[in-house]
Amino acid sequence: MTIQGAVLVVLFAAVLVVFGLIVRLLFRILRSAKPDDRFNRWGDRIKAVLVYVAAQARVLAKPAGLGHFIIFWGFIVITIGTLDHLLAQMIPGFGLS
Repeated sequence: MTIQGAVLVVLFAAVLVVFGLIVRLLFRILRSAKPDDRFNRWGDRIKAVLVYVAAQARVLAKPAGLGHFIIFWGFIVITIGTLDHLLAQMIPGFGLS
């Protein structure tokens, strides 16, 4: 592992710790809420995620929707590229391309 890879691993570990602390805080807040059955209607819920998140149906109905759609999917592509770079630094020989 290169020195850059080692630094990346240390920074990544620090970010994971901070992320874990934030998740723990949010989990405590959510546990204090009234329980609700969120595991019903699986089909409807998956369809809603595909339609409203992946396809951005509500946003595309607005005047600036196409721009938002392009920026959203641009960030998704950049995130996949960043993950590829991160894993390539941590795992020798790894690469999506």
